[in-house]
Amino acid sequence: MSGNRDLTGLVLSAGPGFVRPKRALAFERLDASDVIPRFPELVAMYEHMGRADAEALRMFPDNAEARTKFVSVVRLRIQSALGAGELRVPQIARDPAIAVRGIDPER
Repeated sequence: MSGNRDLTGLVLSAGPGFVRPKRALAFERLDASDVIPRFPELVAMYEHMGRADAEALRMFPDNAEARTKFVSVVRLRIQSALGAGELRVPQIARDPAIAVRGIDPER
């Protein structure tokens, strides 16, 4: 980029989120079997997704749509953290009422 001032200025003025870490893109777009060999630090994120699946089943045993939404929210929180360059694992809401509000703020 040092040879292209216009590109450097564009990247610097674009702000956060314009340039995202490769591991964030890999988590979003590829299967775990393809990601983990390249980014072993993401094992904890995939384990967390497994726990989210189990927790969703426990909290919403009779509501497949709520389970899907819950797991989607967890995935989005992980993607957001990875996109910001963080490797923190987000907490899973254990209270179904909190989890449902996290899925749908209108509830």
